[in-house]
Amino acid sequence: MQKGENINDILAGLQKNGIDETKIKGGNVDDIIAALSPEQQSKLNSILNDKAKTEKILSSPVAQQLIKQLLGGNNG
Repeated sequence: MQKGENINDILAGLQKNGIDETKIKGGNVDDIIAALSPEQQSKLNSILNDKAKTEKILSSPVAQQLIKQLLGGNNG
C-alpha cells in the first residue's frame, strides 16, 4: 500500500476487483478471499505464509488505521 491510502481508498480498490461493499463490511474474510482472482489469492497466501511479511504489513500505519476502523475504533 502506498503512503496516504485510507480506508476509503482500500474499499474502492476492493470494489474495483469485484468485491461488493456488503461483503467487505460483512466482515467475512472468506467471502472477500473467494472474490479474489486465483492470482490475487496466491499473492495473499504467499504474504500470510511469510511471518516477516505479515508482521511488516500489519505494523504499518495504514494497516493500523484500517484495523482500528474495522474494529470500530476512532476514525481519525
